[in-house]
Amino acid sequence: TIPKHQLHTLQVEEYSACPAGSTWNCTLWEGFGTEIAYVQTGQFGHALNGTTLSLSRKGSGIRELLRPCMQSFMLTKEYYDICVKHDLAGVCFPNEFFGDDAKVGGKYNLPTNEQTG
Repeated sequence: TIPKHQLHTLQVEEYSACPAGSTWNCTLWEGFGTEIAYVQTGQFGHALNGTTLSLSRKGSGIRELLRPCMQSFMLTKEYYDICVKHDLAGVCFPNEFFGDDAKVGGKYNLPTNEQTG
């Protein structure tokens, strides 16, 4: 039997960094990439972002109201500035204001056939 656990994609990077004062068991993350690994990564068709902005009843029309607002906002310099302020430029959706600080992110953002280690 192989133990398994569902993780948020950024969780391994955050937890394995193990900054001073961490409240979790850092040794549990030491085997990542050698003894344990991501499986079924690179499946991009099921989610466009990964952050829940609102919860509403199906068919309520909220999605149709919010989507254009988010799409417009994500094209602005203010969006870029927020990403930089919170050290998220590498994982935010890049727009024209992103330069070299826009990157794919961690291994979790690679298609499965490009995963190594």
